[in-house]
Amino acid sequence: MKILLMLILLAVGTPSSFAQDSVIEHRVDQVVSVFEYGSTEVQYCTIEDIHDGRGYTAGRAGFTTATGDFYELILRYRKLDKNSPFNPYESLLKERARDMSSSVKGLEEVPMIWSRLCATDLFKSAQDQLVEDFYKKPARLHMKEFGIKSALGYLIFHDTILQQGDGQDPDSFIGVISKMKTIPANEKDFLIEFLNSRAEILIHPHNAETEDVWKDSVDRAYALRKLVESERFNLNSPFKLHVWDTDWSIQ
Repeated sequence: MKILLMLILLAVGTPSSFAQDSVIEHRVDQVVSVFEYGSTEVQYCTIEDIHDGRGYTAGRAGFTTATGDFYELILRYRKLDKNSPFNPYESLLKERARDMSSSVKGLEEVPMIWSRLCATDLFKSAQDQLVEDFYKKPARLHMKEFGIKSALGYLIFHDTILQQGDGQDPDSFIGVISKMKTIPANEKDFLIEFLNSRAEILIHPHNAETEDVWKDSVDRAYALRKLVESERFNLNSPFKLHVWDTDWSIQ
């Protein structure tokens, strides 16, 4: 009933209209890369255990060994390179994803393999396609579901799904929706309320293992809220992204 009411109210109209193109995708990727790695350049090669309960975090979208997208990436890469050096680790990566385990025991060689492959066109292509399928397509589907039409709304939904997931987890995208205190009748107010709800989850997640890292990341929700408040709905460049007391120029 709540979702139905939301759809009715958001049908009233929106501040701007989103048309998917390479320029918008580039700006969205820049913002997400700043949030994930503190750089406007897409980071294909980074891999580390940041001790957030998700094992290794790697690549342009922060794929993790505990949540399954890392394992899915390795499967996709094998289709491009049947002699993938990740092949000996597939069963263990599958097990860690199935158990949502933060353990990296037995995977100690994986970062070296990742670093060796990450700059190749094949591996970068596999990462790009997984981001499209796992994070960008769901964001566009949710835009239709909730009547969101702006490029900024696309960025906000994409970033939320990338960081928090798109399943039934109470800390995921649907958890953010369910915690919204009001259902505003226009897109600007909706996105502000959505980001307020997201910030609340980042500060107080259900998963205790992610609490410290997510609490430190809450400024990404505040930075996006500033873009909404300044009505950067079309993501016209250049614009400033202010996060963690730093201004980033998005081109």
